[in-house]
Amino acid sequence: MNEDFAEEHPDLAKKMLKAHTEAIEYIYENPVKAAKIFADNYGVEEEVALMTIYRKTDGEGRTLTWNIDKKNSQDEIDYCKEVGTMVDIDPNPDDFIKTDLLDECGADDFDTFIKDKVDPVFPLGMSYGDWKKKAEEQD
Repeated sequence: MNEDFAEEHPDLAKKMLKAHTEAIEYIYENPVKAAKIFADNYGVEEEVALMTIYRKTDGEGRTLTWNIDKKNSQDEIDYCKEVGTMVDIDPNPDDFIKTDLLDECGADDFDTFIKDKVDPVFPLGMSYGDWKKKAEEQD
């Protein structure tokens, strides 16, 4: 989120972050409905949207998340420095990744949400076929 916006409108910024986390929850809990929205907005077939949601919520792990992992940012910085696309600077993720508004917005804990609401229905490691069948039963 833009730092100036967050400073000028902290309450609205928190509401936006909370809405974002709730949208991700919706995707996990209503994948078929979410795929229809995805397909309409991005002009793709619903099956493509559903496969994308499967991949991001189960197939490759729980990669659709609101958890912030500063290590991922540091890994990207290190890679850019290694290949030479980032020279003469050495940014520290702590300088540009701030989680205070996310921490304060009232969002559910991602890991608890997954454990309590997603894992019982869509355990990690499901095949796409099994996941799709369960998703269609959900929606």
